[in-house]
Amino acid sequence: MRLLEYKAKEIFRKYGIKTPEGKVAASRSEAVSIAKEFGKPVVVKAQIPYGGRGKAGAIRVSNTPEDAGKNAEALLGSKVRGVEVQKVLVEEKMDMVKEHYVAVTIDRREATPLLMVSSMGGVEVEELTEKHPDRLAMLRYDLFEKPLPYQIMRIVGEVGIDMKLAGGITGYAVALSSIFRDYDCEIVEINPLAVTKQGELYAADAVINIDDDALFRHKDLDVSDEKIATTTERERELAKAGVPYIEIGGDIGCVVNGAGMSITTLDVLTNLGVKPANFCDIGGGKSAEQIEKAFDMMLARKDLKVIVVSFHAGFSRCDYFSEGFIKAMKKAQPNLPIYIRLGGAEEVRGKEMLNQAFRESPDVFKVVKKVVSPEVPIEEFIENAVKETLGGA
Repeated sequence: MRLLEYKAKEIFRKYGIKTPEGKVAASRSEAVSIAKEFGKPVVVKAQIPYGGRGKAGAIRVSNTPEDAGKNAEALLGSKVRGVEVQKVLVEEKMDMVKEHYVAVTIDRREATPLLMVSSMGGVEVEELTEKHPDRLAMLRYDLFEKPLPYQIMRIVGEVGIDMKLAGGITGYAVALSSIFRDYDCEIVEINPLAVTKQGELYAADAVINIDDDALFRHKDLDVSDEKIATTTERERELAKAGVPYIEIGGDIGCVVNGAGMSITTLDVLTNLGVKPANFCDIGGGKSAEQIEKAFDMMLARKDLKVIVVSFHAGFSRCDYFSEGFIKAMKKAQPNLPIYIRLGGAEEVRGKEMLNQAFRESPDVFKVVKKVVSPEVPIEEFIENAVKETLGGA
């Protein structure tokens, strides 16, 4: 979960990292009022949980309060990288003379935090450091021990940064390492780290990416804006029900138990040349009510050509599956083909429930083309479903 910039900067300030003065606006009039209060040129910045805003024209310099209002009005309600802008940050324009880069991320090969420092910063930092690798230095350190000042100063010197700034950058780097650990981050970044004419250091932008699985430990953070911006309504609804669900964009619906089998299903579909519509995991001991909710959502979709279901019960139960599936089917009465691969715990009871529902409501369940056991390999099951439905792929 990437925090909006203004929230990341609030955290930065708590850890002693200077940021430009700024306030959030949700209307033109608020932006004008903030710019008047500052009494100097400002930058109006769309608040979305993604990078690349500068290239997208979503960061705009405003020399007067009227300019700030116009820029805020243009950004608010617009879409940047597919996300509707609900808020803008109106921030004093930095009088910077140099841009540097400092970040802490994860070295997945070494399974350790990685501190990165570059004398180059800004929107093209990745391209610049590729062309000038000598301007980027890295330091791996123990998660439970902060990087030592002398180690940071050494890599600051390696990349050619003025050593007058070494003390300040070292302090910021130590602060970033603390934020990284305290907030369970995947990355925490200052880009650009602005150097003013007076030689002061400011985080002109701030990135904090928190591991989604660790958000429960940070209940003090309000990430409702970020969730709305990065998820669909269906994703949010199923998240409330405790069902992992991710939209992908294809037209082959997938309902599977277990993350591993779900990913395998997506891979098989992709290898067949068709595009899955979603990831939906109804495993891990889901109740009949949760399974029903998942199928309510899937069966309500009008953009699917077929739904493939693979439910191999372990912690889950086939009778719970059948109960939830049958209730959802009777409500939706869908008109698209459904293929089911079902087995495991309470398999006999689960299939008896399905057969009874087929007999009692044949018009509703006629769209269920096949029910097979897990003895049928997942690849064969999915390939047959695709071929029978789409005439080959």
